[in-house]
Amino acid sequence: MATSNPLLDKNIEQFIKDVVDRYYAARETFIPHEKISRGESRSVASETEDLLAYYLAITYPQIEHIYINQNLTPTDNDLKRQIGKTLVKPDLVICNQGTIKLLIDVKMDLGYIRNEINDLMNKNNFAIQTLKQKSFKAKVKRKLHSDEVGLIFDKNAKYIYFVISDKNNKPANLQTTKDLAKRLDSVEIYTALTDMHPNDYGIDILEAKNKIKDHLNYLDIESLDAIIKAALS
Repeated sequence: MATSNPLLDKNIEQFIKDVVDRYYAARETFIPHEKISRGESRSVASETEDLLAYYLAITYPQIEHIYINQNLTPTDNDLKRQIGKTLVKPDLVICNQGTIKLLIDVKMDLGYIRNEINDLMNKNNFAIQTLKQKSFKAKVKRKLHSDEVGLIFDKNAKYIYFVISDKNNKPANLQTTKDLAKRLDSVEIYTALTDMHPNDYGIDILEAKNKIKDHLNYLDIESLDAIIKAALS
């Protein structure tokens, strides 16, 4: 099975393979030594954000810029007082021509937030509805300084939860969450893998990579592709 976008098929599989690499590497200490070992793995969240931004950029060349882990501060003082310094802080902010088109939260799975995800989706749906066509500023960090950039929320902006694996959550709970997303105007949720996690134990790294294609959720990936293309058109 595949989507109608061969480049997307190739890049989503490679993205997951790269995430698998990060997970397996995170099980070991950053600097190996015979006298030290890890109990829990290192977090791979930040690296996964960077990887997803990279693969989105090469899959959709019409993207102008992707801001990673970026605070968005309203320029309007009344709005700033109303919502506080920051109302939404997604992992990725996708922009074209200074306009915020998509906001993406990357989740490895919904295990830790299985009881909170529905409330978060409702909150972010309200936030996007409130912030559409409002002006914001973002600080872009360089090696030696930071630049301030002006951005505007697109009237059709969407907040997307991109969940890498459907594991660590009951199927019924995930379905309830997906059903909620269908009723919300500005929030979407998609899963990349079914019945597989990049951090599955009991198999070696090559076996994990070789089974990715059989577990890709092509229906959700195709739907996400359509959302991204529509936002960038």
